Amino acid sequence: MKKTLALLLTAIMLLSAMAVSANAAIPPQLYGDAYYDTDINIMDATAIQQHLANIEQLYPDRYEAADVDGDSNISIMDATTIQMYLANIITEFPAGEYFLVDKYFYDVIPSYLSGKAQVGAPVDFEVSGYAYPEPSKAYLYVSDELVDTAVGEDSTLTYAFPQVGTYEVRVEFTDKWGYYAGIWSDSYEVVGPVTDTTKPYISNVAITDTAMAEPTITVSVMYGSGDYTYSYYITKEAYVPDENLQPIRKDVIIFSSENIKENSITIQGDFIEYFEFYDVKVVVTDSNGNTAEYLTSFRCEPIPPA
Repeated sequence: MKKTLALLLTAIMLLSAMAVSANAAIPPQLYGDAYYDTDINIMDATAIQQHLANIEQLYPDRYEAADVDGDSNISIMDATTIQMYLANIITEFPAGEYFLVDKYFYDVIPSYLSGKAQVGAPVDFEVSGYAYPEPSKAYLYVSDELVDTAVGEDSTLTYAFPQVGTYEVRVEFTDKWGYYAGIWSDSYEVVGPVTDTTKPYISNVAITDTAMAEPTITVSVMYGSGDYTYSYYITKEAYVPDENLQPIRKDVIIFSSENIKENSITIQGDFIEYFEFYDVKVVVTDSNGNTAEYLTSFRCEPIPPA
């Protein structure tokens, strides 16, 4: 019965952790509680022995609890250490008394937008999040093949796509034992090399801090000539009635900033409202007057409380 309840609890925790923008923190856990009954007893040593004998595997969220000697490995020494603790031969575990379980997976931001990544060019996938027990780990899969890994919070994964086409890209983010904090996936388009390098080429437009109602727009540009100037336009998706009282969409420009040198701009003002959708147009002009533009959108949505 305890194992069944533990399995259900583990499944619930996994589903919670996979909600990308939600903090899945739970109270500190006891080292030694491998059986997961909130107590340290002989069942914990038995659970480790059964795990090592492949009779019944520990759940991944119990690995840290079982690693009482703190060597990042589950071995017979951990079961022996628990037995020594229960026999009062030792009064504490080498790993300590409690460990933290906290998983937060926010986002993955590629250095090239889908449809903007060029074949053969390395693409960085910036992973934002952390997972305890640490160190957290990030895994990059392309068409279900593992192509890169990284260790630590706020990691960078890199891959150069060998051919033009559309790829299924997946990032898995876990704690040190492989227990999921979250999964990100996307259909990612890779194009051929840019043939006209005399004109600017917008490779990425990243919009961050939308949950603070003060979004920052950052633009990455290559090619063209000389210095770039940037123009930013933000329109709100509004609906107004026409003469026949039928609702029609009308894009209302609520922000514009033209001919500035910085490749990023923070939009501060009362016109950004929560739970509203906004369209963004960025126009880049090089010193010869050649232009490139990109359209994207965002929703201003506050981060839910932890």
